Amino acid sequence: MRGREIIGAILEALNVPKADLARKLGITAANLYERMDNSKAMDLPAAMLAGTVEPMQYKVVVMPQSIPTPENSYEVTPIVSESGRGKKASNKLDDLNLDELLK
Repeated sequence: MRGREIIGAILEALNVPKADLARKLGITAANLYERMDNSKAMDLPAAMLAGTVEPMQYKVVVMPQSIPTPENSYEVTPIVSESGRGKKASNKLDDLNLDELLK
């Protein structure tokens, strides 16, 4: 899921109106709708996602892929570049040997 979709999913799961979240964030409803606009090519920065979900008692965490995503949690998926057309965006960490790094 993209961060924008996660915000919507949490709002729906908690039955929180968007206007209430906007008020808690100290922004206008129009600003919240802009944050949640899925037609945008780029997703929200992690800090903005964290700040947006915090009033709903959620947090953003980065954890090893080997650990299963806990129940009632949401996983942010990598952004696919326009030129990649369905391929995972390039990640320089993909070629690293984590076992070597953690020694």
